[in-house]
Amino acid sequence: MTWCCGGPLALGAVVDPENKRKLHKLPRFNPHSPDYLEKFLSYIPTAIKKQDFIDMYIFLAVYPKFATTWEVLDLIMEMYGSFRPDCVEDQESKRAIFSFLSMWLQKHPQDFCDYPDMATVKRLGDYISRNVPSSDVTIQTEELLSVLEEQESIKDEAVSGMCL
Repeated sequence: MTWCCGGPLALGAVVDPENKRKLHKLPRFNPHSPDYLEKFLSYIPTAIKKQDFIDMYIFLAVYPKFATTWEVLDLIMEMYGSFRPDCVEDQESKRAIFSFLSMWLQKHPQDFCDYPDMATVKRLGDYISRNVPSSDVTIQTEELLSVLEEQESIKDEAVSGMCL
């Protein structure tokens, strides 16, 4: 079975050429644009809804050239700071953002371990537990925080041992 326009399409079915063009027309983001991060992060809910994982994987591959993991997370938490419980659009955005964060944590865990910013990790943990308590991404973030705190503790012990 082939998927087209969000639904199953039986093999051998005819696809209207106009719809085919729309299906393959994805937004293009210019990483050299000063507002690249904001534009892409604004696109995440649409990308999740359209199952446009290619653009998300591309973003995760190229963002380190323009920003740190912590800068991207700060921007996500700023742009998607709160979600109205009675607003369908907000709830869809919330599901999309946390799906993206979960995917990022699963596919690129090293992004979160290189030069961790513990204050941002803790803010991320609070942000996630406030918005999606008892979810997989909450568990992933708690595990990340635990590992990073352990690494910080080991690093602090090594530094204090060198100072004696």
